[in-house]
Amino acid sequence: MPAHHSDQAAREVCQVLLTLSRCISMKQALGVTKDDHLNFFRLYDGCLMDVAVISWWKIFGNRRDASHWRKLFRDECHGRIESKLHEVAGCERQYDFLWKKVQAYRNKYVAHHEFDHGERPSRHPYLPPLRDTGWVIYDELFRSLSFTGMSCGLADPDNISGDRLERIEAHWREISIVAREATKSLRDAPLNP
Repeated sequence: MPAHHSDQAAREVCQVLLTLSRCISMKQALGVTKDDHLNFFRLYDGCLMDVAVISWWKIFGNRRDASHWRKLFRDECHGRIESKLHEVAGCERQYDFLWKKVQAYRNKYVAHHEFDHGERPSRHPYLPPLRDTGWVIYDELFRSLSFTGMSCGLADPDNISGDRLERIEAHWREISIVAREATKSLRDAPLNP
């Protein structure tokens, strides 16, 4: 068994990683554009992005944090897991680039507010690697928890990835379309009535 974690810590990190995946999937399904007629959709889109970044950072950001992935596995497993992370990110350099992009976004828009008069980016091309690296750790933890009989109540990675994930996102896209259609006659309330 490769784990070094307590089962409770592993389950909590799995929940964070599920939140990461759900936020990315919902953001992609929502498909917000500047042409959306209500700020509701743009605000929800921004919140999904921020929660995804916060969730990823909890597991991959600061190595001193108890939730950092390295604290969950025995030292002898780190190299193997790190190789998987680099592979899904593209390579070690791409993984480091991803880490820096997430840190910059977190610092600029989530944890702090930097006054540079810049606009929040509307596209985030690094979201799929966030989910993919998250899945590496989720899969490792899920398999370890399954070994000890503690995976009950957690989603099996095979049931929420690949084709099944595409079906989940398609369903959320349908919800998004229905929500926009149902609210097309509404307008944002004035901030100063």
